[in-house]
Amino acid sequence: MASTSTGGGASDVLGFKPTALIDEVFNIVRFSIQQSTDALEEALRQHPELGQQPKVVREGVIHWEDSMLRVADQNLDKFELYTLKNVFAVPDDLQLASPQPMVTEEESQLDAETEALWAQLQRSLATKRELQRKLTAAQRTTELWAAHRESVHKLAASQQASNVQGTLQGLQRLSDTLQDGWHLLRSSDGVGGDSGSLVPGPRGAAQRYAQRRGQISTAEPSDLLKLSSMLAAS
Repeated sequence: MASTSTGGGASDVLGFKPTALIDEVFNIVRFSIQQSTDALEEALRQHPELGQQPKVVREGVIHWEDSMLRVADQNLDKFELYTLKNVFAVPDDLQLASPQPMVTEEESQLDAETEALWAQLQRSLATKRELQRKLTAAQRTTELWAAHRESVHKLAASQQASNVQGTLQGLQRLSDTLQDGWHLLRSSDGVGGDSGSLVPGPRGAAQRYAQRRGQISTAEPSDLLKLSSMLAAS
């Protein structure tokens, strides 16, 4: 049986160091466990009952992380032995064929395809990051709305009540103005008011209107528009 190696000879054949690749796998597994631990702790802290016991949560999470790392190390050791023996092992007597030079046209075509694929990959990654950012913003907006929805509804209701109150006040001013105008018209024939100092008839009405013009002018344009709309609807 031919001997095999996973050292320098394997690196020359494979183009990378097998042990370096296995170390990267180890790092990825450990990093994933740490991320899972942080996420688990955050979820437990938000629990209604466990959130009041941060020390208990922390101790339980650390115990869980230690157990996961212990199991991972045991299985990763088996993974390392298996891959070095059955996957990355290269026979010592392996003869590599001399690489043939590529045709310039083929090389340029491959370079162009590689650049196009790389640009497409970069665009896809940028789109993914943008979508993730928008998704995060949307989730935060949804959570903010859910937290303040009742307050917004109350504020909207109070604002509507304030608008109704302002409208009623305007209608009251308009009613008072109409009453003043009605009394003024009735006084034009000499009935009521201080008619001794005014001329009866139309001229007396004009004089009375001039005296009470300040009172009639208290109506606002919005009040007159509302009155006009009400008369048109009737």
